[in-house]
Amino acid sequence: MTICWRTRNRAPHANHFLPEKTSAVTYLENNKAGITVYGYTLDRTWLNAIFMVEWTLFLWLLGKTIGVS
Repeated sequence: MTICWRTRNRAPHANHFLPEKTSAVTYLENNKAGITVYGYTLDRTWLNAIFMVEWTLFLWLLGKTIGVS
């Protein structure tokens, strides 16, 4: 049995969430209706909108914290 040098030096828990992440991405790619969270349907458009709002707030807060002008 040969072990690749990349995986041999990696921590045993490094790939723990990879199957779940892969299955979630595959599900969202193939299911146009999206997922439901507490009865609310979240499709890719809603997920992208939520991500962009969070990203905007993060960058705004970072700009206020660093204070580059």
